Amino acid sequence: SKNDGGMGTYKIRNITNDDVIDEGHIIELSDNNLIAELITENVNVKQFGAKGDNLTDDLQAFQNAIDYVNENGTLYVPKGVYKISSTINTKSSISIIGEDDVPKIIFTGTGVLFNITGHPNIDHEYETMPRDTSSELKPILKQLFLSTGELHGKGKENTTAINFNTTNDTIMARGFLDNIHILHFDIGINIGKYHF
Repeated sequence: SKNDGGMGTYKIRNITNDDVIDEGHIIELSDNNLIAELITENVNVKQFGAKGDNLTDDLQAFQNAIDYVNENGTLYVPKGVYKISSTINTKSSISIIGEDDVPKIIFTGTGVLFNITGHPNIDHEYETMPRDTSSELKPILKQLFLSTGELHGKGKENTTAINFNTTNDTIMARGFLDNIHILHFDIGINIGKYHF
């Protein structure tokens, strides 16, 4: 649809009783018997309804897009100012990449903005971690400006920009943060008992 950021590949097919029209992954077409189903693992957050207009709470659009990407995909974030009211839960195997213009994500809530979880590690052995077939590291977060919207002071109390949710039950996938600007959070990055 107009202003959805593009990049999606859709398959046109007949609607079934199991289909849930969410206007992101499954879009209703003018012929009520047909839908367009998203079939790509790399998506744009605007395909899931994000506005980036500095007014709308874009939390649900981000979470729906991340849930769709699931494993090893990429979520692209075009320029704009995205207000987020609560935690965005993602995995270390997913890349969230902003455009060159560095989109701004304004956290209006308290707690954690990005909660990043690793892969399940049931046997507590490194060898059980799912392997990426490529030898390249990939960004977990790239080219994003993260802020609480506060103009002055040391940071909004009880806020963390990025939390790596590490436990004995998970292992972080190979990845890195690239060109991430963090402003006015109580804690910028939290990794277990270490925070910066």
